[in-house]
Amino acid sequence: TLTRETGTGILSGTTSGTLAVGASAVTISGVRYDRAETGVVVRATGSGAGSAAAGQTGTSNAFDVGAAPDVTPPTIVVTSPTSGATYSTAANQIALSGTASDNVGVASVTWTNDRGGSGTATGTTSWSIGTVALQAGANVVTLTVSDAAGNVATATLTVTRLVATQLALTTQPSTT
Repeated sequence: TLTRETGTGILSGTTSGTLAVGASAVTISGVRYDRAETGVVVRATGSGAGSAAAGQTGTSNAFDVGAAPDVTPPTIVVTSPTSGATYSTAANQIALSGTASDNVGVASVTWTNDRGGSGTATGTTSWSIGTVALQAGANVVTLTVSDAAGNVATATLTVTRLVATQLALTTQPSTT
């Protein structure tokens, strides 16, 4: 059995490990501690029918529990000019905006256009891009959000720049 002597966190999980009588160290696995803090002390009580360690106790030296690594990717959503995956315009540039979130914090929002151009958005959790130049046809704009741990997520918006069709009209002189 493993119990917390000092610290404010909660121990959970199934304790397993082997401790030889008289040993000065043991590795215990399968235990979770729910917060990062310093000076944690735990007490181990031996168990097992017929075991020489049954009922024996030992207290650890104080140790630090570090924060678990952040492995949760952030999220990003385009909200303007559309929340859809595609948008069409006759304009030669477009402004974009949206939101991003993360369990710890958003570090940056960047963009690239597969037809040329890239940059960094203004803001993080509420972001905007003033101008993305558009070429005629489909422009795939990829937005990338990053957090401090290096986790990333992307969203894409395909913007089609429509170009007016030009016609040259030639008239023949009348023969009548």
